[in-house]
Amino acid sequence: MVLLLRYTPEGALGVVINRVGKTPIATLLPGWADLVCEPGRVMLGGPVQLDGLMGFAMSDDGVVNVDLAEPPASNVTSVRIFAGYSGWGAGQLDDEIEEGSWLLAETYPDDLWSPTPETLWDDVITRQGGRTRWLAFHPVDPSAN
Repeated sequence: MVLLLRYTPEGALGVVINRVGKTPIATLLPGWADLVCEPGRVMLGGPVQLDGLMGFAMSDDGVVNVDLAEPPASNVTSVRIFAGYSGWGAGQLDDEIEEGSWLLAETYPDDLWSPTPETLWDDVITRQGGRTRWLAFHPVDPSAN
């Protein structure tokens, strides 16, 4: 599940919000560990630049991008840290959506902070209703159905 962060004629940028990595935040950024949402590990934000980290937090100003090289501000809570990101060139995402490679779904503001990101795809799809909701109940391996 990709949360789209930026969409312009030049391209799009997002992060995968339901793929949990193995690295505990406390190992990489101990100063941020107490603020990070469960499960307390780096999220795998996408296939691009997995060696780079990007952080988002809830603050008095809403969801903000945080500078992980600096100590957390006092008004920051619900931090989520991603390794890498997902990106598309000009028109690429539009073409993929048009060919049916992506399912567009309504999300809730709290989805970014879900304590169980590994179930987030099913949770969001179930909320969609109609035929889209059926996808939440498909077997992982359809041949085992």
